[in-house]
Amino acid sequence: MVVTLNSKLLGGNISFFQSVCVLGYCLLPTAIALILCRIILIVEQTTFLFALRFIITMIGFIWATYASMAFLGDSQPVGRKALAVYPIFLFYFVISWLVISHTT
Repeated sequence: MVVTLNSKLLGGNISFFQSVCVLGYCLLPTAIALILCRIILIVEQTTFLFALRFIITMIGFIWATYASMAFLGDSQPVGRKALAVYPIFLFYFVISWLVISHTT
């Protein structure tokens, strides 16, 4: 809802269902990172394994943010692309933070 409203306020042309599809599709890298981090959490944790989990989560976060920018780039005016992606960036950041902070 926020993505659609933000896009409309910035002069873009995207529907509610398009924004829901973008958010859902772009969560796939974060979901893959979650699965890999849960597998890593099976063994006893060390600093190296935390760094590995952090790198995996950051790759998923960057991939999700880049993919959403690719989808939303066509629906926004040229100078307002970053403003449209900012709420999505925060959304993926919070989800990635939950992935990395979950421990046993």
